Amino acid sequence: MNKTAKTLSILVISVLCLSIFTSSAAAGTTGLWIYGGDKYDMAIANMATMDGSHVLVGCTQSYGSLADDLWLFKVAGDGSTTWSKHYGGEGNESGFNVITTVDGGYAVIGATTSYGAGEEDIWLVKTDSEGNMQWNQTYGGLYDDEGWMLIQTSDGGYLITGLICTSEGIGDGCLIKTDSSGNLEWQKTYGGAGDEGFYGITKSSEGGYILAGYTNSTGAGKCDVWLVKVSASGTEQWAKTYGGSEDDYGYIAFETETDFVVDCTTYSYGAGEADVWLLKVDAMGGLMWNYTYGGPEDDHGWYGAKTTDGFALGGYTYSYGVNGNAAAWLIKVDINGMTMWNQTYGSAAKDFYGWAVTQTSDGGYAISGEVLPVDVDTCDAFLVITDENGDALIPEDTANTELIPLWAVGAIVAVIIVVLLVVVLLMRRKPKQPQPTQ
Repeated sequence: MNKTAKTLSILVISVLCLSIFTSSAAAGTTGLWIYGGDKYDMAIANMATMDGSHVLVGCTQSYGSLADDLWLFKVAGDGSTTWSKHYGGEGNESGFNVITTVDGGYAVIGATTSYGAGEEDIWLVKTDSEGNMQWNQTYGGLYDDEGWMLIQTSDGGYLITGLICTSEGIGDGCLIKTDSSGNLEWQKTYGGAGDEGFYGITKSSEGGYILAGYTNSTGAGKCDVWLVKVSASGTEQWAKTYGGSEDDYGYIAFETETDFVVDCTTYSYGAGEADVWLLKVDAMGGLMWNYTYGGPEDDHGWYGAKTTDGFALGGYTYSYGVNGNAAAWLIKVDINGMTMWNQTYGSAAKDFYGWAVTQTSDGGYAISGEVLPVDVDTCDAFLVITDENGDALIPEDTANTELIPLWAVGAIVAVIIVVLLVVVLLMRRKPKQPQPTQ
C-alpha cells in the first residue's frame, strides 16, 4: 500500500471513529454537573423535556436579591446551561416542583415571604418556554404556608398540594384549585388537631386524586404516612395512615393497574436510623406489602418515579456513602418491590443529597439535589444523568467538569478532516525534476 492510500485509509477511519463518537454523544450523555455561585444554591426537583434537556428548580442566594430567590434553570442533554432565571423580592423564596404547561411554558410551585398575606405563602409562578415570568399568584393565611407539588388539570388550571398553617407551627394538608391564570377557584384543607401536610398529588384513572403526605393527628406514632383519596372536586373519600412508633413520611403515590405504590421514608422500620420505604396499597388504601431499603445509618427516599418496568427511588444514603459522607442514591425496583440494582453518586470530600429522580426519554435517569463540601458553609445544585442501569461517567473528584458539547465535537471533526486533506495533497504533489546542466 503506498503512502497516499495509507493516508486516505487513516482519513476514512478517523472520520468514522469521530462520527461514531458524535452519534454516541447524541444518543445520551451521562455525568455529574454542579451549578451555583459562592453562596447557598440548591435544586430540589428536575424534569426531563421532550428535546432531551432538563429543567431544574430550587433556590439561590448567589444569583438572587438580598436573600433566597426561587431559581429555575434549563440545561442541555450534555449538562451545559441553556438559561437561568431567578424570581423574588426582599424576603426568601424557594421552588419545590416544576411542570411543563400545555402552552409549552413552565409552572413552578413553592413558597414566598416577600409577597402574599402571611409570614410565608404558597407561590405559583408561570413562565414561558425561556423561563420569563408571565404571572404569579400567592395563596395562604397569616402563618407559614407552603406548596410542594402541582399538576395541570384538563381545563388548563392547576391543582396544588402543600400545607396551610391554622396556628403557629400547626398545619393542615391543603388542596388548591386555580384557573389557567392562577386565580383561586376553591381550596380544601384536611387534618385534625395535629400537624399535617401533603407532599404529592397523583391523578387517579377513575377521576379523583391520591394525596400523599404525613399526619400526627392520627396513627401509630409521631408522624405517620398519610394517604387521602379525594374526588375531582376535592371531597374526601377515604384516608389511611401507615407507620410505627417513630416518624414516617409519604412523598408520592404511583398508580398501577388496580393499586397504588407509595414512596416513603421511615424512622420506625428498617435496618438503620432511617430507611427508604415502599408501600403497596389496594384501591381502598389497604396495605398489601411494604419493603425497606437501607443500611445501619441514615438513608432517605424522596421523590421517586414510575418506570416502564417498576419504580426508581431517589434520595441519599449515609450507609453506603464514601468515608461516612452522604451520597446521592438511586434504587431501581421491579413492580413487586424487589431490588434490581442500586447506585450511589458521591465523594470523600462532599455530601450529596438527592431530592428527586425522573426518567429520561432514552430510559436513563436524572437525579437533582444539593452538594455540600465538608466543613465549608456553602452549597451548590447538582444534576446526575445516568444510563438505564444507573451508570454515569463521573470524575473521581466530582468536580464541575462538563463533557465536550456536540458542536465542539463537530468542529474537531472538521479541523481533522481539513488537516488530513492537506497532508494527502502535499504527499501527492510531485517534486519538480532538476534540469540537466549544459
